[in-house]
Parts: sequence; C-alpha cells; structure tokens
Amino acid sequence: MLALAAAVRSVRRWDVGDDGRQATRAAWLVEVAARCLRPRPTCLAKALVVSWLLRRRGVPAQLVIGVSKARGQLQAHAWVELDGAAVGGGTGLGGYAVLARIPGRPPTSGTIALHERTP
Repeated sequence: MLALAAAVRSVRRWDVGDDGRQATRAAWLVEVAARCLRPRPTCLAKALVVSWLLRRRGVPAQLVIGVSKARGQLQAHAWVELDGAAVGGGTGLGGYAVLARIPGRPPTSGTIALHERTP
C-alpha cells in the first residue's frame, strides 16, 4: 500500500506537458505498486487506476476493454490508450476485439447523440 501512496504522490509532482510521458510513467508506477500487493491485481484493476491517475492530471486517455477467443477459450483484457496507442507498452493487443471504450473525460453535449439527450 505504501508503494501505491508513493506513486500517487509522484504523479502529483508532474509538470503539465507531455501527455505520453505522463501516461507511460503512471502505467509504470501502477505496475510497480501492483507487484507489492497480494493477491496480484487484475489488468482491469490496474487499468482503472492508471485511467484515474491520468484523468486527475487532465490527460484524455481511454480505458479499453477487449475480448479474444484464443485457444478455444474466451479471454478478456483491459488497458489504457492515449491517442490510439496502448499506454505502458501494451503488446499483443491486436488480437482483442474491443468491447468498450470509456473516455477519460465525460462527453460534452456536442458529443451526445440526439436520442441520448434528456429534455
């Protein structure tokens, strides 16, 4: 737990600037903190934390959930994307069909379809 607290403190010290560098660092810090936890967090838990950290910094990253049917079994995976690229060097994600993309920022009224708007 101390590792996660240290990671959050270091994220607060970042200067506004390169979003890609911030995103990669957040993913790395979460991965390091996750190694100290038992049981090991799932990819969804880690992706949620990375997404939350980036959202706090105003970085427009997306949480992505995908599935793959490799070796006859349905497998799911979650990761974070920034500008269409996986954050933290995610490899082998091309084999996953995207089920959901959750934006880092809430949609604006201009991005909501007419049938979804409330009167």
